[in-house]
Amino acid sequence: MSLDDFKAVFYFRSYGESFERLESIKGETSPESALLVRLKLLKAITAFHGGNSDLALSIFKELEEELNVLCVPKELIDEVAAQGFSR
Repeated sequence: MSLDDFKAVFYFRSYGESFERLESIKGETSPESALLVRLKLLKAITAFHGGNSDLALSIFKELEEELNVLCVPKELIDEVAAQGFSR
């Protein structure tokens, strides 16, 4: 079993394919999703600096979609700020 195969098996056993296992245990997946986005970002940067710009570009495109899911709309931030919290 290669290292990539091991990582995939470990990931799916730990979190589930779409975080369903994690969500059933914790109730939310946002912190883990943000962590995985950061890890993918590092992977893309490593690929870019390693000379594999095609792989880096494909990872960056995936990241763009995932970041759009994690972004908090400005209206909600304004609503929280209106309740007395700082930005």
